[in-house]
Amino acid sequence: MISNIDRILIEIVGHHLFRLPMPSLDAVDMEALLTEALHQSVFPIVYSEVEDRDLSESFRNLGFTAVVKNIQNEHAHYELHKILQDVPYVIIKGLASAYYYPDSIYRQSGDVDFLVSEENLDRADAILVQNGFHKKSGSGEHGFHWRYSREDEKAEMHWQAPGVPSVGGDMIRAYLADTVQKAELVEKAQGSFYMPSPFHHGLILLLHTASHLTSGGIGLRHLCDWLVFENSLGDGFTDLFEKPLKEIGLWRFAQILTKCGEVAFGLPAKTWCEGIDSSLCEALLEDILSAGNFGRKDKKRSSESKLIRDNGTRTVKRSNTVQNLYQNTLERARNTGLPLPLGIVNVVLQYVGRTLSGKRNNVLDPHIRKEALSRQKLYSQLGLFETE
Repeated sequence: MISNIDRILIEIVGHHLFRLPMPSLDAVDMEALLTEALHQSVFPIVYSEVEDRDLSESFRNLGFTAVVKNIQNEHAHYELHKILQDVPYVIIKGLASAYYYPDSIYRQSGDVDFLVSEENLDRADAILVQNGFHKKSGSGEHGFHWRYSREDEKAEMHWQAPGVPSVGGDMIRAYLADTVQKAELVEKAQGSFYMPSPFHHGLILLLHTASHLTSGGIGLRHLCDWLVFENSLGDGFTDLFEKPLKEIGLWRFAQILTKCGEVAFGLPAKTWCEGIDSSLCEALLEDILSAGNFGRKDKKRSSESKLIRDNGTRTVKRSNTVQNLYQNTLERARNTGLPLPLGIVNVVLQYVGRTLSGKRNNVLDPHIRKEALSRQKLYSQLGLFETE
């Protein structure tokens, strides 16, 4: 059930992004509203619409800080463009997503994520190091990016778009192969950057959203990123996306996310989403709001994902949770590089140690298993990477 605070939050975001009517705020608990906006990573948007209200000093400081960070992040993208003049690259997520917002400065930002071709990795790495960036320990452990920091700046250099299945992802990789080559230059008074073509941006958004949804969870910002992008294409969306998304098994997911815009914000219905049940979208919206961005509201999400998610195919497993946990343990054991029996012992002992120390939730907790089953039932209806 969506709470009244969540409903007000959605209406404010809808007003900001889609010029929908602004809700009455006369009886609204502003602290609860802004706290929820933080959980959903839409705080700058909401703060910009309520800053003339009677707010606490702490939230005013947070509002000022959020905008300053967004400005700094935007300029970090422009600085990266200057640094990488001799290396073809493209921004993914971040400023590329903010480009589709009415005012990019209010899209809550994080790291500077960019993509380069594999043959340019070492050259780009050398340029970053020459310009004061330091590669962080553990970089490359996910197999598709290196992480860097420079003072307060954080950057991730990818050689593959995030969310591509390691098993069965060849067609997706083929569709994304020319992402850097087809990048589009955006020039502003403050600076410039390369962003993906609309097709590549949309596909990367879907992959990223699906990946986080089935693991730690997504917040309202992910849905907003999709909706402002999809709405920008108007009637041209199906011509660009229907065939390729059906081929790779993400067409239904795109339909559901777009239908969520109709259910949540009252956006105009799209004829290509007519077959999607509104009740499924309502359930997904409740799931998004209960998780918060990357599980910010529900810290058990990543533990639950171990019981339902296939990390190789990025799909939701439909067998029972004990079997799923066993299969995920085997997968992690194989990735240790040790003989399988030793790898299993290593993985189990590490997890037991982290559970006892409080760093991890116990995946065998009955409540975690119950919630995992609920998410499994919901996500299995999304048809992720399932082709006809």
